[in-house]
Amino acid sequence: MLHYLAKAHAFVDGYKRIAWVWASTYLEIEGFGLGPIADEEIVELVETVAAARDKEEGFIAEWFAERLI
Repeated sequence: MLHYLAKAHAFVDGYKRIAWVWASTYLEIEGFGLGPIADEEIVELVETVAAARDKEEGFIAEWFAERLI
């Protein structure tokens, strides 16, 4: 879902922020916590996903798996 929201441009502004908030909130609701993550890492992730031409589910899953607590 992060992938789709980050690329959807469904809003005039803020679609990447919405994608991040949705993804991190979803993980929390499902019982998965994220460790401390620098803002720069979050920006890099979401911008990478938004700029990718193909689906990056494997990359996204690995990124989150490395940061789950």
